[in-house]
Amino acid sequence: MLIHLRFFAILSLTLLITPAYSYDPPPGIPDPVWGTFHPIDAVAPSQPPEWPSAAANNYYYVDNTHSSATDSENTFGYPNKPRVSLPETVFPAGTYVEIHGGPYTPGGQFIFTANGTEAEPVWIRGGDPANKPIIKSETIPKGSYIVVENLKWDSNKNTLGLRSHRGSTLHHLVIRNSEFAGPGTDVG
Repeated sequence: MLIHLRFFAILSLTLLITPAYSYDPPPGIPDPVWGTFHPIDAVAPSQPPEWPSAAANNYYYVDNTHSSATDSENTFGYPNKPRVSLPETVFPAGTYVEIHGGPYTPGGQFIFTANGTEAEPVWIRGGDPANKPIIKSETIPKGSYIVVENLKWDSNKNTLGLRSHRGSTLHHLVIRNSEFAGPGTDVG
């Protein structure tokens, strides 16, 4: 009798340490693991130690509603001096883009290239999941290994172009906790 109680206590302890956020795909759906990175369960990188008072390489902070926001001599932005516009550039592996404020209406399309890797994806994310920044133009991501989260697209035109653009390719993109609104449609 004593042996059975010890086994039960060990079994219960094992069950308690199973992560609550663990993702098990439904039957027939492959697990979307990118090497050692799991795009469903992964937590966004921490903000750099330079924030809020200084910029950090490859960490972008965008808030078009902030009184000190500017793109002039402000490549990356940071909480005390954000960028005004969404950066339309080539992002190296591990780049982090945090977006606040909005809405954003970049020239009809928001086009960027991400050179993410399995180990270091590029993150494009709204900083506040409860108050998602609104993008009012078509977004065309190009490149590889991209995590997009906490954003809202609201446009009367196309919202998200998951397609080849001027000879580009796109692979390994995940969109999490985001919203799409408006009558526009797109093909991909």
